[in-house]
Amino acid sequence: MHHIGQAEYDWTAGGGGIIMTFEMEMMGMPYHGTMIQCYSRELGKWQATWTDNMGAMISYYSGDYNDKGECVLSGNDIWDGQTFMTRITTYNETPQSFDWKMEHSYDDGVSWWTSATSKYVKKK
Repeated sequence: MHHIGQAEYDWTAGGGGIIMTFEMEMMGMPYHGTMIQCYSRELGKWQATWTDNMGAMISYYSGDYNDKGECVLSGNDIWDGQTFMTRITTYNETPQSFDWKMEHSYDDGVSWWTSATSKYVKKK
């Protein structure tokens, strides 16, 4: 199933972070999400928070670029009382586009299930 959404990126906190707002229709309803991402000089890695109108909670992910040039962020999420691992990978980055993948693990990272993939393309 393909969905078309729109993401807007902007600097926040005087350039200290990036804020992204995302909108699309999911399961026949409006879906809205917001991400705040920054590079922590103290920790030496990327940090991100995510909240949306379906989960109505804040998720936290952190990570860095791997040797393949992919930015991999991971953290724990909870849905319907079950805690699981989430991994978000951004790859094939160019000035005009990037690919994105979200995966989940219910066995502490032994196996991963891809829940969503996207291709982001710059409009302007």
